[in-house]
Amino acid sequence: MSDEASHLEAEAALPGVLRRIGKNFSVLVLGQIVAGITLLWSTMYLGRVLGPENFGKISYPEAILLFSMIASNFGLDLVGIREVARRPELANVYARSISLLRFCLSLLVLGVIAVLSYSIPAAPDARYPAPRIAANRPSSRVRRHQDYPVNPGATG
Repeated sequence: MSDEASHLEAEAALPGVLRRIGKNFSVLVLGQIVAGITLLWSTMYLGRVLGPENFGKISYPEAILLFSMIASNFGLDLVGIREVARRPELANVYARSISLLRFCLSLLVLGVIAVLSYSIPAAPDARYPAPRIAANRPSSRVRRHQDYPVNPGATG
């Protein structure tokens, strides 16, 4: 009888658990969507404001930064999740250990980037001008009234 009662209690609690999982999943999906839209918008904005040459000068170090983040993470987030799921009572120990490992890996990656940046010779045109901001030039999307001829077919 107690097995049947516990089974009925588990079935009664199931909708609450499913609702909580659905809510958590929805929040995570919404966060990913907002982050993706923000990244897309900021990339388009920077591309428009900086122009192709200066945007490329920013994209190169950004790619190096992204690869260094992957190297410093080294899959430790996945290992941490797995280990905390196995032994939740040791979550604080895992958090400290993983944080320390990530910090050490970040220092190692920073050292590698520093050595590589000083060992690679600079380009001859390494003087980077300050990027023009959008307020100093007309937008390429919006044409002003003076840009349109009054009567394009008229001569003289």
